[in-house]
Amino acid sequence: MRIHPNIITIFGFLMSLGYLVTMYEDHYRIALVFLLASALDFIDGTVARATGTETPFGAFLDSTLDRIADIAYVLGITYAMRIPMIYGTLLICVSLLISYTRSRYELASSKSDKLDIGLIERPERILFIGILTIYIAVGRQFLICGHDMGIYIFVVLFVLSVITLLQRIVESWRRLDKQDKRG
Repeated sequence: MRIHPNIITIFGFLMSLGYLVTMYEDHYRIALVFLLASALDFIDGTVARATGTETPFGAFLDSTLDRIADIAYVLGITYAMRIPMIYGTLLICVSLLISYTRSRYELASSKSDKLDIGLIERPERILFIGILTIYIAVGRQFLICGHDMGIYIFVVLFVLSVITLLQRIVESWRRLDKQDKRG
């Protein structure tokens, strides 16, 4: 029995919502299970290619649900860490813009070129969320200069995300400008 890649996509998405709910309810160890299960979403494209079931709608569905899942992850960690929502909102915006710049670049370049550059793409951002979730689940025991170490991890995630966004903007400008001059 084959499982259609869209089912894997939807399952991964539902797991991200489970992550958000369990983080909100302070069930951090259960949230880790949902986060691990949501990682199945990373294989949907591979399954689609391997089974010959790739479709434009499947790619659209995956990309759209991934963006909503990214929001759920950041909201979950922001709430659990008691970080002011403005900082979580900024991280959500940067995360969405990282994906948007890739998509927009590939559209502008007629999909002839992929923009898969940057310090911290989606898998790495989710890894940071996982590290923060583990940190919260074990009881937030560590302080640096009197501050919760988790805040520092969150700040590193944010800074690396901003750097990635800037890298993509600069690289898009460089490539599209070069394309424009050739055309």
